[in-house]
Amino acid sequence: MAQGDPLVPCWFGALMVHKMKLTEAYLAKLGDCPIDKRTKALALFYADDGFMSSPDTAQALRYRKHFKGKLASKDDVFVHPRQTRAQCEADLRQAGFNPDDWSIVCQDYSSFWTAEQQAQARRGGVASVPLGVKVLGVPVGNAKFVEEFVMRKAQGDKRADEGCASSALDHVHNLSELGENTQARLLLLRHCVATKLTHLARFASAELFEKVTADLQLAIEDEIRTIAKATPHEFTGDAMALARMPLSMGGLGVMKMSRDSAAVAAMSSAVSALARLKKDLEKQRPSLEWVIKLLSSALKDPCAAPKNQRARDESEGELNSWMQEGYETEEEPDEGDDVSEEVLAAQQAQAEEEATAVDAALRELERKDAESAGKEQSVLCTLCKGWAVAARRRAQIAALRGKARKQHKEFSVTRIKGKGPEAEVKEVFATIPTSFDNLVHKAAKDNNKLSAGSES
Repeated sequence: MAQGDPLVPCWFGALMVHKMKLTEAYLAKLGDCPIDKRTKALALFYADDGFMSSPDTAQALRYRKHFKGKLASKDDVFVHPRQTRAQCEADLRQAGFNPDDWSIVCQDYSSFWTAEQQAQARRGGVASVPLGVKVLGVPVGNAKFVEEFVMRKAQGDKRADEGCASSALDHVHNLSELGENTQARLLLLRHCVATKLTHLARFASAELFEKVTADLQLAIEDEIRTIAKATPHEFTGDAMALARMPLSMGGLGVMKMSRDSAAVAAMSSAVSALARLKKDLEKQRPSLEWVIKLLSSALKDPCAAPKNQRARDESEGELNSWMQEGYETEEEPDEGDDVSEEVLAAQQAQAEEEATAVDAALRELERKDAESAGKEQSVLCTLCKGWAVAARRRAQIAALRGKARKQHKEFSVTRIKGKGPEAEVKEVFATIPTSFDNLVHKAAKDNNKLSAGSES
C-alpha cells in the first residue's frame, strides 16, 4: 500500500493484534503465562507505539523479550517509579537484555536528563528535576516534567536540544501573516487555536492550565480586536466576554476556557479513557483481572452519595433514561412550568448537599496529593476536581427560577433537522449527569461527547 493510504492504520492495527495473540500463545507454551491473573502482562498498542506493564516486572520484560513482532530496540524505555537505576538495570540483565540498549526512567534517574539535570539530581534535587515520559503525546511524570511539557506546548521554547517548538502562542501570532483576510483569521482562530486549548486542558491540572495559558489568552483577545478593527479600550470587558461566547449565544465561537472548564475537560478525558478501556478489557480480555480492578477502583464515586440521592437513583431505575445517559438525551428534562416551588426547592437543597460533599472529598484528595513533594496531580484528584465543578454547576442550575430557568433550558438544547422537507426537528438536551456513576456509564460509550460539554 502507498504511504498515506487510509486503510494502512486499519491493517497495521490488525497486524499488531495478531502479533499480540502470537506472543501470548508462545508464552503459554513456555509455561510463562502465570496462573495468577494478578500479574499477567498487559500489552496495548496504538499504531507503532506500544506499552507493556505488569505488577511483576519480570512478566512485563518477558513479554517484551518474546514479542512476535519487530520493534525498534532503540525506542525501548523501561519505566519504574519505585525502583532505582541500579535495580532497573539488574531487572533488565536478569531478563536477558543489555541495559545500555534501553532508556531508563526511574526513581532517581532519567536517560533524558541533561548533564546539568543529572548533577542536580545527584545533589538530592530529584523533585525539582523533570522526571517522566511522553505517552502518545501526553506527559506522564512528576509536576516539574508535566509543567515544562505543557508550558512548551502553550508558549513554545527555543531549546537547542529540541529546536523551536510550534506552540499555540506561535499559531496566534502567525495569523498576522494573513493580513486583511479577517475571515480566514477568525476561522483558524476558532477551529485550530481553540482546539489547542482544549488539548492542553485534557492532560494538565486546572491550575497549571490557567497559569501557562495566561499569555495565550491575551494574544487571542488581541487577535479578536485586530479582526474587529477595534482598539483595546473599545473592545474589552463585557464586549470581549460576549465575543468569546459560543456562536449559539451570539459570540464569535472563540471561547475562553476557564479554570473550571479546564477541570471538567481533564475529568472528561480521564474518565472516558478509563471507562472505555475497562469496558473493552472486561469484554475482550477478562483474564487481566488486576487491570480491571485497578480501573474500577479509579472510577468509584469520589464521595459517598447522600441517602436521599441513593434512594432516588434506586427508585427511578431505567424509567428516567435521560438521567441515566448523562450529557445527551433526546427527551426533554422535567423542567417545565408545572413543577412546583416545593419540588424545585427540594431539588436545589439536594444539589447543594451533593456539591458540598464532593468539595469535601476533593479537599481530602488534594491534601493527600500535597503530601508528596513534586508529585503531579493524581488521576483520582483529576476526576474529583472536574466532578466538583459539575456538582457546583448542577446546584447553580437548580437554583434558577422563572425566566432564567427557561433561558438556561433554551441554551442547553441542540436542534437537528432531519433530511427531507417534512422531517421533524430533533431536540437533544445537554445535561449534567445526576451522579458520578452515571458519568462513568456515559463515558464508556463511543462518541460520548463529554469533552464537548466541557466548554459550555
